[in-house]
Amino acid sequence: TWVVSHLSLCGVVRPAGRFAPAMFKAAPQNLLPHDELRRLEEMKQIVARATSDMMMSPDWGLTMQLVDLTNGTRDARVLTELVELLRKRLAVKTLGHIPVTLDLVEALVKNGGLPVQTAFSTKKFMAQMVKLVKAHAVWPGAPRRAKRPSRESIAVADKALALLQSWGEDFLVQRRRLPLF
Repeated sequence: TWVVSHLSLCGVVRPAGRFAPAMFKAAPQNLLPHDELRRLEEMKQIVARATSDMMMSPDWGLTMQLVDLTNGTRDARVLTELVELLRKRLAVKTLGHIPVTLDLVEALVKNGGLPVQTAFSTKKFMAQMVKLVKAHAVWPGAPRRAKRPSRESIAVADKALALLQSWGEDFLVQRRRLPLF
């Protein structure tokens, strides 16, 4: 058995079945082509720069560069990764980068094509937008907090609510394709 195990480790014999070592399992089918992987990495870098805590206002050059990259992608998995990255950026508790992230999301949805809009119209992303509104808004009947929300917190809630309302109006005619907008 030593010979068989040694040969299998060298790649001569490929063990099969559920007890096969992980190194012999088939490669995942969701690997991106090299050009799309490069595009995704560039998108991640742009998102990191455009939504850093040091940004006080949106960098429209970076924003339009990201819009161009998203409109040029051919793989929906790249857009899904981008949306997940932006959703995670919105889920962070600090408010420093959330306003510019919301501006970036708004620009992507408004200037992107149907594949970009479809990528943003997921339950997870919309739930995160609703969480932003609920966590930072002040309205009658809202849960009481230990301290009053700051101006920045109220501005985040207003911006998120305004985006959700505008998307609801803008995509009303496409509600069959994009039901979550």
